[in-house]
Amino acid sequence: MLLSAVSVGWCLSNGLQALPKQDEPVWQIAKNSVAMIMRQGVVTGEAVLIDKSGLFLANQSAISTPNVQARMADGTNIVLDWRATDVPTQTVLLQAEEWAPEHGTVVTLRPPSAKLAKLPVLVVLPSGPVRGELVDGNVVGYLSSSKRSFPLGEVRFEASTQSVAGALLFDEGGHLVGLLNATLATQEPQSKFVHIAGPKSGSMPPISLGGGNGGGGSPGNNGKNIAGNMNQFGPADFTTGYTVGPEVLRRVVSGFLSPTHKVLHPAIGIQCKYDPLTPGALITLVKDGSPAALAGIQVGDLIVRMDERPIKNQFDFAQVIEAKDVGDSLTITVMRFATSHTFNLTVGTIQKAQVVPDPAISKSETGG
Repeated sequence: MLLSAVSVGWCLSNGLQALPKQDEPVWQIAKNSVAMIMRQGVVTGEAVLIDKSGLFLANQSAISTPNVQARMADGTNIVLDWRATDVPTQTVLLQAEEWAPEHGTVVTLRPPSAKLAKLPVLVVLPSGPVRGELVDGNVVGYLSSSKRSFPLGEVRFEASTQSVAGALLFDEGGHLVGLLNATLATQEPQSKFVHIAGPKSGSMPPISLGGGNGGGGSPGNNGKNIAGNMNQFGPADFTTGYTVGPEVLRRVVSGFLSPTHKVLHPAIGIQCKYDPLTPGALITLVKDGSPAALAGIQVGDLIVRMDERPIKNQFDFAQVIEAKDVGDSLTITVMRFATSHTFNLTVGTIQKAQVVPDPAISKSETGG
């Protein structure tokens, strides 16, 4: 449940008392980077400090107006003003008014080489921090509002029914691991298919497993609770949620801290989908003037290899693109009328930092 203004001190005392003793040191580190976002005296989400100048990162679901009220762990009330939105990841950049650096500690990100499977995490919810586990760091997720796929981490944690979108994740060292922003939707060949929560979600309803704006680990997949085989953290139900992968998070933070506050996600200007007849990623759209178009790639080409990696579907395509930086070189091999063609191109960017998300689109294709 959400807390009233009277009980808003969860980050100072009450939330800590409910934690296992081994998690208390983690929260002592993490809480100084967290701001509780409040609406009419109710905690509705969290933001995390990413720069000493008072820049905060939050999930878009926690922000309903251009400026919001928030409270730091030391009890300081602040006003957070909107600065930018990264549509593909549904994250927003906020600036604290009249910010004093002593009110908070800048968060550190989890090292890129660190292990991301079966990782104990602290999940900071509106009701307080709870213990969880990053089960799998190699899920592929699809954002229907921007036709974009990302590497995701699957997180499971104990929670009663409540809003969990935007919950912050910290590892055992107090490093930021991610922000929850998705629920499990369905399964696609060779990959989990995840619907990332957003203001415009298209026509694809997520299975009721919590994560987005739900909670409680409700059964999905024809009544099967996928969290049922997990080691118990406590007596409550489990919620399964998803967070963008650490490299995507690092890219978002880096972009938000740049002078333009824009996140440069890598892209080559195509959309593709799974071809049920032949393994590969079938190209359905090539944007005019894009790196793919300039290289000579065409609609109807079937991508079968990128650099040295075989491509079996659009999720393989997304994983290769997301591992690239803007400006990197890329070799793509396609089949065109039973003939193999290889193209060399330079990765570009989609350059999306705006308030309103893209129109909802079909769930069957991935762009990049």
